[in-house]
Amino acid sequence: PLCELRGGTFLSYDIFVQGITRNFSTTDNIIQVDGLDVWKLYVVQIAYVNSVGSGPLSAAQQFRTGEGVPSSPIDITVTASITSAVVSFSPPNQANGIIINYDVAYSQKQDFSESLQKPTTSQSTSLTDLSPATVYYVKVRARTNAGYGSYSNVIRTVTLDDYPGPPNQLTATGRNETCISISWQQPNVTNGVILEYLIK
Repeated sequence: PLCELRGGTFLSYDIFVQGITRNFSTTDNIIQVDGLDVWKLYVVQIAYVNSVGSGPLSAAQQFRTGEGVPSSPIDITVTASITSAVVSFSPPNQANGIIINYDVAYSQKQDFSESLQKPTTSQSTSLTDLSPATVYYVKVRARTNAGYGSYSNVIRTVTLDDYPGPPNQLTATGRNETCISISWQQPNVTNGVILEYLIK
C-alpha cells in the first residue's frame, strides 16, 4: 500500500489461497506455493500486516496451474466387422488439461510388440484394412500439451468371417466306369473355420 495507507510499521504480508487448507505469511513481495493440483483454478488475496494487525484483503486474483498428462480413457468398446472395427471411448476422468488428441493402438499380438497407431481427435474412430476372422487387441490413450497419459485396459476383439479362397491341389481319379475319387487341400486363405465343401 501507499505510505499514507500503511498505518504503522510493516511486519509481513498474509497470503490466502482459496482451495487449499493452509495460508502463508512472508516479508518478501514474492512467494512460491507448492503442492497445488494440476490444471486447477485458484483465487489469491493478500493482506498487509503492521503492528496494529492485518489490513483489508486485496482484490482477488485468479490463476490456473499448468497442464499435466491425462489419465486413461474409459468405457472402451470395439465393434468389429469383416475387415474393419469401430473403436469408441469416453474421455479420461482426469483430463488434467485440454485433450488435444487420442492415440488408438491395435495389434494382432497381445504384447503389442508389433502394432499400429491411429491418431484421432474424436471419441470414435474406424480401424480399416483388417484381416477377416482374426483376433485384434486394442488400447487407447489421451494427450494434453504435457504429453500422453497411460493406455487404457486392453480390449480383445475378433473380426468376422469372410468367404474362403478356393481349395488347392484338386485331383480326380477314376475308380471304375461309375466311380471317381476326388481329393483336395484346404484353401490357403480360410477367413474363418471351414464348415463344409460343396462339390459340383
